[in-house]
This record gives sequence, C-alpha cells and structure tokens, in this order.
Amino acid sequence: MSNCNHRLHTMDFMRGIAILAIVVINIESFAYPRPWSNYLYGFITELDVDTRFWVYSIFQGKFYGVLAILFGASLSIIVAKQPSIEQALRVNLARLFGLFLLGVLHAYLIWSGDILYHYAAVGVFALSIIMLGNRAILVMLCISLVLSISHKLVRTYDANNQYQAYVVAKKLDEAERTEIHHNAMTTWERKTRVRAPRHTESEYQLTFIDHWKDNFAKPEVHRGKVFYSIIFWPTLSLMLIGALLFHLKLFHDYRKVKSFKLWLVMLLVLSVTSSYFRFTTWTYTPHEPNLSYFIALITGFNKEIQATLYVLLLSVLYQKYIHSFGFATVIRHVGKTALSNYVFQSVMLTFVFYVYGLYNNIGRSELLPICGAIMTLQLVCSWLVMKRFSMGPLEKLLSTFSRVIATRLER
Repeated sequence: MSNCNHRLHTMDFMRGIAILAIVVINIESFAYPRPWSNYLYGFITELDVDTRFWVYSIFQGKFYGVLAILFGASLSIIVAKQPSIEQALRVNLARLFGLFLLGVLHAYLIWSGDILYHYAAVGVFALSIIMLGNRAILVMLCISLVLSISHKLVRTYDANNQYQAYVVAKKLDEAERTEIHHNAMTTWERKTRVRAPRHTESEYQLTFIDHWKDNFAKPEVHRGKVFYSIIFWPTLSLMLIGALLFHLKLFHDYRKVKSFKLWLVMLLVLSVTSSYFRFTTWTYTPHEPNLSYFIALITGFNKEIQATLYVLLLSVLYQKYIHSFGFATVIRHVGKTALSNYVFQSVMLTFVFYVYGLYNNIGRSELLPICGAIMTLQLVCSWLVMKRFSMGPLEKLLSTFSRVIATRLER
C-alpha cells in the first residue's frame, strides 16, 4: 500500500465510522419536537434516561467533531496536491461553494439541521488560515479555543452572580426585600426547579407535509445566517486540528506523531473527566447550575477533546489492527460515499418518522434499533455502489460541479 493510499484509506475509514455513528444523534431531531430537552419527550421508562446518558456521553458532538477534523485535513490535502497556491485556492473554493449549495438545498428541502453549509462557510475561514502555514494554524487554533471557551466561562460567571444575588435576597426579611430581590429569588428558583424526565404527547401527529412546511421555514441562510454562530469557533478549532494532524502525518502512520502515546493518555483522561461532569449533570441533575470555573473549562472543550481522541484511537485501530479485514473495506466504502450517505440518512429518517408515523411515539431507547437498521442498510448500499462505481452519486455531482466552477475561476 502506498503512503498516499494508506493515509486516504485511514481517513475514509474514520469518515465511514463517523457517518454511521452520527445517525444516533441526528435521529432525535426527527423523532421529537425538542430533541435536546433533558426532561421532555421520549422518556417513557427509566431505561430511556440511562440511554440518553450513554448516547450523549459516547456520541453527542463527537462525530460531528471527527468529520470537522477530517474536513480540515481534506482542505490541507488539496492544498498540498496542487502545483500552486492559486490553483489550491481555486479548487478548494469551488468545492466549498458546491458543498454550500448542496447543504442549503438539503436544509430547506429535507432537514433544517443540515451541517454541510456550515462546514462549507467555516471551511472558507479555515482554508485562509491553512494556506498561511503551520505557525498561523497554531496561533489561530489557540485564539479559536479561547473564544470557544469564553462563552462557557461567561455563563458560569453569570450563574455565580445570580446565586450570590439569591443568597443575599434570601437572608433578608420579607419586608426588606425590594423588587430586585424578589426577581433574583424567582430567577434562581426557576432555574433550579427539578423537572422529572417524562414523555409529553404532541397536540397532533405531524404528517410529511406538516414536517416539510415546518422544516422549510427554519433555515435562515436567505437572511445571511450562513453558519451556526454557536458552534463557529469549535468547528474552526476542529478543522485546524485536522490540518495539524495531517501535517504531523497521523493519517499516514500514527507512529510518526511525536509522543503519540502521551497525547493519547492525556486526551483519554481529559475526555473521561469532561464527559462525566458534562453528561452526568446534563442528564441527571440539569436543575443544578454549574458554579465551578474548573468544570466550565474542562467541559467547554469536550467536543474538541473527544473528537481528537476518537481520531487518534481510530488511527491506531485501523492502521495497526484492522486495515486488512474485509469489514474495514466496507466501512471505507461508507466513508467514500459519506456525502450521499449523510443525505440518504435524512431521507430515511423523514420516511420513518413522518410517513410511517413514529414521530414522538417511541422512547429514546427504542431509537437504537432503528439506528442499527439504518447503519446496516448504508453498509450494504455503500458496498453495492462502490462495487460498480468509483464514487457515490452526490460525490460525483459535487466533483463535476466543482470542476466546472474551478475552470471558470481560472479564466
């Protein structure tokens, strides 16, 4: 196996794992009115609460992060392959523009939670930094991580101020309390009110047409919101991490990364610690606001820490142990058709929940068999497609479109 193929096969394998795994999180957006709620919808039994904890601990934000890392690495690969900076810029911008258009269509016509146009928009910023070299990547990565964590620290600061205001108001006699004191008490008591997980029935069952109309109204790209501002900095950080890992030759041979085992152990410890604090609170004690700056700091980097850890672990797993096995080849096929599989997931989930009628009718633990069925179907379909073609249908469309746009830009 050549060096180039080894690197690309490793990335295809990771991309395949990420695409298969991301359905475990995305399915909630199709299944419930408020998928991120930690006490409403889908909590029919105690098992549903525990299922949510493990699903979020293992999957939430991680595989979106893995895909962002691979996205940044792919930008770097294209830059490295082109004979000139101008050509690298044209090819990358053409691909980003094509991906952006595809993401917008996906968002308006199928699923408003699309991540493709967000990746494309943030990718333009990442590309401009990548083309400046590794030093610029490191500097911007540090800035991006600081900005990414800042809102978490600000929220913790605000929570401490609210708590102190509550304590002061609580110590006063009723006659001494002003409207400000009453507001402080009401705000804190509302925030810390215990809400037991339960299943809330919808007022009506959404049909496919209802879903389509509702979905079409949600994206705001036409209003200039071309990326999700709340995850802009984490996404940029992850893309820059991907660019650095490419330059460190991780995707070619993990043994070339200096102090690899040390980095792996450090990330593993940080990952377990941050996940414990973040998802234990999020699932079982969401009514207890975090007042610790340490916890805010370590949980604020949860996406970046775990996604990077997963990439390192998958590199070792593939390169050292399973690259020659047949099932690894099938997973690589999913990675090579990742774009088609991602959109295909949305189509299947739309059918399951809005045509077949499972919308808000099952518990969170019951989503897992559906995820397993979709993963199996995508493995089979990807294998069949790659037996006959060199790429998936949407990959072919994007490649053709990008080539046309790159040619136009060259003129």
